[in-house]
Amino acid sequence: MGRDGDTMTRGTRPIRLAVRALILRAGRLLIVNAYPGDQSDLWCAPGGGAEPGASGTGTLIREVP
Repeated sequence: MGRDGDTMTRGTRPIRLAVRALILRAGRLLIVNAYPGDQSDLWCAPGGGAEPGASGTGTLIREVP
């Protein structure tokens, strides 16, 4: 893997940074369907992909209202 500025690459494909939030309330963990509307069996913590140059905190603020 190489690194060019803020973009990491694997071979010729860029790797996109993703951030996730662990949200606990009353001893329960919030998880969301990774592909809502597609009836996916994949569940994950809420979050999303970071835009180039964006901070992890800024991405979470945008992705987890």
